[in-house]
Amino acid sequence: MSIKHSVFLGTAVLTLSWAASAVAAIVEWPLDRMVVESEVIVRGHVESLESRWLDGPSSIIVTDVVFVVDEVWKGTGRVASGATLALRVNGGKVGEIGMVQEHQPVFQEKEEAVIFLWTNDLGRTVIFNDEQGKYTVLGDKVIGFKQAPLDLGPFKTSIEQVVRSGKR
Repeated sequence: MSIKHSVFLGTAVLTLSWAASAVAAIVEWPLDRMVVESEVIVRGHVESLESRWLDGPSSIIVTDVVFVVDEVWKGTGRVASGATLALRVNGGKVGEIGMVQEHQPVFQEKEEAVIFLWTNDLGRTVIFNDEQGKYTVLGDKVIGFKQAPLDLGPFKTSIEQVVRSGKR
């Protein structure tokens, strides 16, 4: 193989590597689009978390999240207040080994949050648009993906307005 071909192949591999990591980047959506595309939006709290190996210690760690719905902001026909949702996110800690997966939402015990949900191709209820679909509630504020704290009241009102408008 000539040097010219080696340089080309090296450049092609580097380009493909860069492209693959660029694809992993999350697409940031405006709030109104998140509301429209989500099937369900709820405010609630984490009842429990359990991290485990998905398929044994040579695979990945996942965390099963039990989330209790306190209020339904969208999707009242799909879920009700008081319902318990079973969610799974990649990442967590088993024993002394921890794993973090880029763009996955991270939950804490007893955390209060607003989550945007949809059903994936496998029929599982998942957080819509990964970490962007989870807002942590702290008092009268919500903190979302790459955002400064927002006032909870106007945040909820803006979601309700989009839901009422029936946008699709």
